[in-house]
Amino acid sequence: TPQLLYLIKFCESFRLAIPSPPPPAPSLVLQGNKLVMEWAGKKLAEADAPKDDTSPNSSSSSADDYWPSSVQNEGKQSGYFAAGVAYGWAQHQTMVGTAIKMPWEVTGTHHDPNDEVAFAQGAAWGLMLASTRDQAQALAMAWEAGWGQGYGRSIPGRISGATVATQMTADAIMVEVHILEARAAAGASAAGLLFKKYGGGSTSGAPKEPEKSDYRGRYNQDRIKQGKKPLPSEYDAHHRIPQEYRNHPEFKDLDFDAPSNIRGVKGNRALWAGKARADYHGEITMWWKQFREKFPNARRSQIETFAADIDKAYQRFYFR
Repeated sequence: TPQLLYLIKFCESFRLAIPSPPPPAPSLVLQGNKLVMEWAGKKLAEADAPKDDTSPNSSSSSADDYWPSSVQNEGKQSGYFAAGVAYGWAQHQTMVGTAIKMPWEVTGTHHDPNDEVAFAQGAAWGLMLASTRDQAQALAMAWEAGWGQGYGRSIPGRISGATVATQMTADAIMVEVHILEARAAAGASAAGLLFKKYGGGSTSGAPKEPEKSDYRGRYNQDRIKQGKKPLPSEYDAHHRIPQEYRNHPEFKDLDFDAPSNIRGVKGNRALWAGKARADYHGEITMWWKQFREKFPNARRSQIETFAADIDKAYQRFYFR
């Protein structure tokens, strides 16, 4: 009957309008001493499981630790500039006086003048970022101490409300504030001296913001603002969701170069410098190459699921 035909067509149009569920994503799982890519119960690829890394990091403020053994440019920063950022941050943590020495001034071994300039400019940028962070933290703590004192007057014997957990009085907080302010001033002064001698920035004020596409610079800036160490020179800046998907229609809203999409991981330069047991970044890149070859039309959900599996397999090698 016409009514039945109409009902059938209506149901078919409704069924077509419902989007199909995303296809299952392949998984990356550890099986014994192998890392295996599986999909729909089938083994698609396998490789040796990542080796445990017992190699040393650049962990001190020693000049020898921070001058790069091998250099790779990333995110519009030269490798020497990026190494200088880490060096400047480390020097700021143990700031004494209002000046710092460059590695060649400590070791007596000079390098290409252009490389020295890039390293010194990076050190100044790292110092300025760390100083800016100290100033902001000191201001927040001073406000907290003042609020606590005012609140404490209304309740005799009351410790600063924002610092009850640490049992610190407002006077004790202000001691820390003065330490931060002194270190911030010293770091800013040292950065200004480096900028004046080597160029590349202002002798005062906050450092210039990295360009949006400068993913290593943005990542380092974000870490320093959180009070964390920036990437040492031997670490690569790895895109968690690979750059090959920049033009993927389902990733139009993703800022690929945002710090949240960057992970520090050791690669070739760390291996060559004797600071890694394997090229972990290269291994991750290999897995993504396999993924793209086997799933050339992967949906966003599949890509994000595989990225999570990569994290599980390699997160112990990520810089923290």
